[in-house]
Amino acid sequence: MGYNRYTVRSAQDVAKIDTLSGQRIGTIIGWESDLLLSDRDDVTLMRYDTLSECILALSYHQIDAIGMDMGTFSASMRTVSGLEAVGEPLSTMGSTLLASLDAEDSGILDELNQFAHDFQCSEDYQDYLERLFFENGETEYVMREIPVVKNGKPLNVCYYPEYYPACYMNTVTGEPEGASVEFVERFAYAYGYTINFTAESETGVFVGLGNGTYDLAVSSTTDAYRDAVEASGYALMSEPYSYCDVRMIHVKDGQKVTLSGFIEE
Repeated sequence: MGYNRYTVRSAQDVAKIDTLSGQRIGTIIGWESDLLLSDRDDVTLMRYDTLSECILALSYHQIDAIGMDMGTFSASMRTVSGLEAVGEPLSTMGSTLLASLDAEDSGILDELNQFAHDFQCSEDYQDYLERLFFENGETEYVMREIPVVKNGKPLNVCYYPEYYPACYMNTVTGEPEGASVEFVERFAYAYGYTINFTAESETGVFVGLGNGTYDLAVSSTTDAYRDAVEASGYALMSEPYSYCDVRMIHVKDGQKVTLSGFIEE
């Protein structure tokens, strides 16, 4: 499976994985693999702006592997073939939400952290992970319909609409969808909140949290960025509500990488 919360590694641990030595490893700027491998002198770290660029570099042998979380890898396999995850995990990242500076005093952050813990102990969590990592045979993330609390306590939530499958905008309905959106909806139902969702830019997320416009933000944040986020003075970060391995992605032996719209067989 793509998840395993018991393989957490520090940067010191990653430095000891000798199978990485001498490799050219691709990563997206700011990804967990970027943070984990940036101090290794024996690895050539190649940073890219987009995942498509990274996969193209791998397919043309400009790099030997890509450091990628298994959630992104599983989602990418809808349009890419010829790749596989190999070796031991670099780390296990925890998906988090961002919260306003007022969320601690209002009690929202404490409630959210408690719900994250309770959720991971539930049967719903296993179903959630199977859908998140597309282990249910589906080719798209399938959201569960969560009851909506009417006239509950207001909860203003912004989201960045381009982080599939964590959060994205349904182009037909204009409504937010995704695994992280579903988690927020579950939290709101459990604690009696009525959500007001607003799509935001990455900059708008932090500005809105900093000035109190929003209570929570849904994006692709993980606990690897906790210190940087909280040092910024704009936002707080929740405890992780789901976990995902970061692993090395290689080209399968004897196969050609195909990326829809970029490479033809």
